[in-house]
Amino acid sequence: SFGAAEIGAAVELESDVRSRFLLFHEAPSRIVISTAKANTVCEIASKYKVEAPVIGKTRPAWLMISKRGKQLIHADVRKLRQRWERALPDKLGVAVS
Repeated sequence: SFGAAEIGAAVELESDVRSRFLLFHEAPSRIVISTAKANTVCEIASKYKVEAPVIGKTRPAWLMISKRGKQLIHADVRKLRQRWERALPDKLGVAVS
């Protein structure tokens, strides 16, 4: 979901998985953490033998996702938020004020 701020990210993924599957597959037990203390999170994960790769950094206004250097998504976070907020009403043909 979207928070109040329009914070995007630059993400670089290393995977052999097909791009569509990589972007939209809902694998179990995966979370994304945004922190200023990535090393601390990685140390804790390592202690418990949990994989915790650093996949990118937050940035203002834009979401960019690449897979092995190939750009998959480059989108304005405001436009993504608008589409997300309007998805169900648009599908149902309902006006929202």
